[in-house]
Amino acid sequence: MDNLKVIVWGLGAMGSGMAKMILQKEGMDIVGAIASRPEKNGKDLGEVIDLGEKCGVLVSCDEDKVLSTKADIVLLATSSFTKDVFPQIEKIIESG
Repeated sequence: MDNLKVIVWGLGAMGSGMAKMILQKEGMDIVGAIASRPEKNGKDLGEVIDLGEKCGVLVSCDEDKVLSTKADIVLLATSSFTKDVFPQIEKIIESG
């Protein structure tokens, strides 16, 4: 069976924690990472989440570009309130 391909959207405390867990799990690969803060754009995900090493995934602020990447699941960690993330949920669904 192929590894589960994951995009992480939101790299604050919650998203960073999820990304670290995924990177330690067998059978899962992070194929994209979306950040809202421009200072994270273009950096390696490992650097952004303080992993201590690079992991080969570049963080992007271009959500459309990252969502065009083939993934099995998108983990959304941008807000705790559904009303605030509803447009992002719609975008994820529309991206397939």
